Amino acid sequence: MIRKKGVVAAAVGAVLACMPITAMADVSLESLGTLEDTEWVSGTNLLRTEGSDGYGLQTIDGTAVTEQIYGMSMYCENGYITVYTAEGGLNSEGLLSQEGKELMPLQYGDVDVLSDSWALGLVLAEATADQYDYTSLWGDEAYYLIQTVDVYHIADGEAACLASLSRDQYMDASAAGKYINIQDRSTSTVSTYDAEFNQVATDVSLYDVPEDAKELTTFRDNGQTGLMDAEGNVIMEASFYTIYDFNGDYARVSDGEKTGLIDKQGNVILPAEYDDVDSSYYAPMNEEGDTVGYNCYGYFAVEKDGKLGYVDESGAVTCEPKYSADAADNYGASATIVDLEGNTILLAADGTENVLEGYDSIYALNYGSGMFYQVRDEDYNCGMIDWHGNVLLPCEYSGIELSGDGNYVLAESRENYGSSELYQIVFSGTDVAADGAEADTEAATEAAAE
Repeated sequence: MIRKKGVVAAAVGAVLACMPITAMADVSLESLGTLEDTEWVSGTNLLRTEGSDGYGLQTIDGTAVTEQIYGMSMYCENGYITVYTAEGGLNSEGLLSQEGKELMPLQYGDVDVLSDSWALGLVLAEATADQYDYTSLWGDEAYYLIQTVDVYHIADGEAACLASLSRDQYMDASAAGKYINIQDRSTSTVSTYDAEFNQVATDVSLYDVPEDAKELTTFRDNGQTGLMDAEGNVIMEASFYTIYDFNGDYARVSDGEKTGLIDKQGNVILPAEYDDVDSSYYAPMNEEGDTVGYNCYGYFAVEKDGKLGYVDESGAVTCEPKYSADAADNYGASATIVDLEGNTILLAADGTENVLEGYDSIYALNYGSGMFYQVRDEDYNCGMIDWHGNVLLPCEYSGIELSGDGNYVLAESRENYGSSELYQIVFSGTDVAADGAEADTEAATEAAAE
């Protein structure tokens, strides 16, 4: 595996945002069967499967998405799956859609997915330590220079290569909505190109986004900031001193002293009366390929007078701010606090507190929004608990991971190597599962049994 000089790329992907549940809902797991030689492609609901000729992708219900012809390393970024040839080697990386369609051929040393609309394919050549752009991850002192950079635009499930740039023509790039900004290495100038690779602007900042590419923009009036759409229609009158960038469906706002939250329709979700509104980095993957979210199962984490608390979607306080925000690790719908005696307190957003005992360690599960944790005993056996500390899986597994939408659990067997149990998360009396999750259950159960 190769990494860019000075950059470590994160393997992330895209699926559905988490939906609210009623407070104090009971959580349980429904077994869907046993799977062999599979694991999640992180950030998705796809499973990587192993065959005699390589690895492939399948859905939860057992439907093969690709042939088993790829290398072991697969990761999701902005909704697309980066794959390698089974043989590996330099310039063997390509890009697939989550439906298994090849978007970029497996001929690149690095595939950089900038957004759901833009990706780069970089062809590399061997170089020396005196001048290089990439180095090997494996410590074998291998160095590589960029030869060419192919610019791809992705739309409607198809990818088109718009241009092939030389190393001198490429230094860096960023997606700018329906446009792409590319920095020329020889001049350091950044230019903006459209979906047909026509240059529409130059001498811009690398991260500038043209006004006609923004879904929502801010405007100032009488010293206050408001919100309008791309056509100039006012969505929210100028009523806050500052409106920060949207993170998913929400944006923080400030009256100059206190902080609140609005949605994309300009509705005030939380009034500006808090010191801060905290986001969770453990939310399900959203359409932008982020795991950052404010709304975690219907709850929002807030800070007031340096203390952490929670409010629900109606703005009602469900957990009074009483723990030091600096001492609490917020994960979305819950937080953990280590007290002066060394006890770990699990604080749920509905105000429930539990002291966790008998565990050597506790980790919030990715894509779980603080609703689920992996726990480990002193013998390194892993289990799973919910936000109230209830045991969902005993400490009998090697590892536990959630699907990208947070609705399914894969628990790796400690006794049978390569074997894993597949579960669906069930909230009693609620409709919390992401769209299609319930419909998938019967097919997934039958496929796992087979």
